[in-house]
Amino acid sequence: MKPRDESLSRVEQEIGGFVRSKRKAAGLSQEALAERCGIVRRTLFSLEAGEGGNLRTLLSVLAELGELESATRSFSLRPPTRPAPEAPEAATAKEEEEETPKAGNPWVMTDHAVL
Repeated sequence: MKPRDESLSRVEQEIGGFVRSKRKAAGLSQEALAERCGIVRRTLFSLEAGEGGNLRTLLSVLAELGELESATRSFSLRPPTRPAPEAPEAATAKEEEEETPKAGNPWVMTDHAVL
């Protein structure tokens, strides 16, 4: 198994465990929660086991457990990733490159293109 696949499997299992613990804390059986979400028990079982599922199913289950808002908030609270600032000489070289029209391709134009 590739490292990325292992990482995804771990995340699926963690999410499944989270769903299972919230379901149990709510005092719901798999059958009861599945019925409330409009899915079959086997789908919920697979989700809790970390065997995949689809995003709509996950969101439906989280909403029914009252966890949708906190789950979506945790995604949006992450600071945006920004590229590291460039050194001034690198920025100047990049600007010069962008200003130079590309020879041989008449469809590529920049702000300073020569007709």
